[in-house]
Formats: sequence, structure tokens, C-alpha cells
Amino acid sequence: MLSSAWMAFDGRHKLSKYSSGEAMLFDLQEDPDERNNLITTPEYSDICRRLEAALTSEMMLSVSVAVHDRMPRPRSMAEDEDMGREGWTWRYPSPVDVTGDQAFYL
Repeated sequence: MLSSAWMAFDGRHKLSKYSSGEAMLFDLQEDPDERNNLITTPEYSDICRRLEAALTSEMMLSVSVAVHDRMPRPRSMAEDEDMGREGWTWRYPSPVDVTGDQAFYL
């Protein structure tokens, strides 16, 4: 990921999206110099949707991985009988597994 652009490529078609809202779709087999933006071409709408779905999925996974250590544990905090009582604190994140030099957090 670049600071203001994202791309999905399937080996032939390339979808580029920018933080400005601009989007471009190219058929690199037919247009290797990326001169003909196909983003609004009806015949390419299925390709565009497929690449956009792949890009969205990858971006969501990247965000999920990036914030994993700050996400709440999958169990309910209500399981702690002292929750909400004076002096109660929740240790966040909490280590759940240690393998070698790596600690995994939930």
C-alpha cells in the first residue's frame, strides 16, 4: 500500500484507487502503457467489481492485522466477577500464547 493509493492486479487487469476518490482500471495485456482508463466501460464492470472486492477484502485484512493487538479479547469482560467494581482494571491486551520470542495477544 502506498500512502494515498491502493492497487489490485489479477495478472492482466489492474485496478488503482486513490485517496482522492479517483479510480482507474487498465487491461495491461491490451494497454501496457496504461493510457486507456476502463473504469466506466460497461464491458469491464464485472472485472472492476471482482478486483474491487479483492482489494476491499485485502484492505480489511490489513487493518485487522494492524490493530490486532488493540482489539478486545473474544471472551466477555462480564465473566470477571469484579468487573465494574471500584478498583477493577482490565489488562489490555493480554498475552494468550508465547512461542519462542513471539507473544500473541488477544
